[in-house]
Amino acid sequence: MTGYPAAYLAWQARDVARGPGLVAAIVAGVFALLVWRLPEAAMAAGGGVLLTGYLQQVGWPLVLVATGEIVRTDRSEGYYRFYFSRPVQPALFYLVRFLLGFALVLAAVAVAVLAIWARGGGLDLEPRLLGQLSLTYLLLGGTVFLVSTATTAGPRDWLVALLVHVFQNTIAELLSNGVDLWPALRWLHAILPPMHRLGAGLDGADALHAGLYGAGLVAAALLLLDRRPLGGGARD
Repeated sequence: MTGYPAAYLAWQARDVARGPGLVAAIVAGVFALLVWRLPEAAMAAGGGVLLTGYLQQVGWPLVLVATGEIVRTDRSEGYYRFYFSRPVQPALFYLVRFLLGFALVLAAVAVAVLAIWARGGGLDLEPRLLGQLSLTYLLLGGTVFLVSTATTAGPRDWLVALLVHVFQNTIAELLSNGVDLWPALRWLHAILPPMHRLGAGLDGADALHAGLYGAGLVAAALLLLDRRPLGGGARD
């Protein structure tokens, strides 16, 4: 394995555009149409409010769309036999795919920003929103990436990540309301990806926790790709 052929980038970008890119285009396009049809009274709240609502509603689902089945499908369908018939490092190949997914999410955000700007004449884009979206991609997308790398059996990788997302946010809400939960649930809540920390009240400690955890998930996925055969000796 010698690296990553530059020609692969165009192929991977095309696959992303034809797959999850279509879903992202529909989501961003519908939002743009809705913004264009909003009455002036609704626009008076400001573009920042609209963009915040957009990211809260579709940000994490877009992450699932952008990262779902990154490795799992290639392994289960045998596509890796073609990709790695040349001297390509699987870890680099799939890291590029992971980053292309982030570019796709940012593109969907850019469409929303342009729609709000065109409709209202301006938009103060808060860096905090992009930072929170980046952490969501790293943590939630990193969960999908690791599950996709670790197994081809069982439920879809994005479904596992979705269940963790729902579990973590539900348990966090119950704990905040003083509910006395079983120790096993508290233990799971403590060790699973801290997706509940990505809410509106995100502070520096939460951001650091989520960022380090997400980076660890991505690093673990890359380590598996580097150390473990994708299947049946086909990488030899």
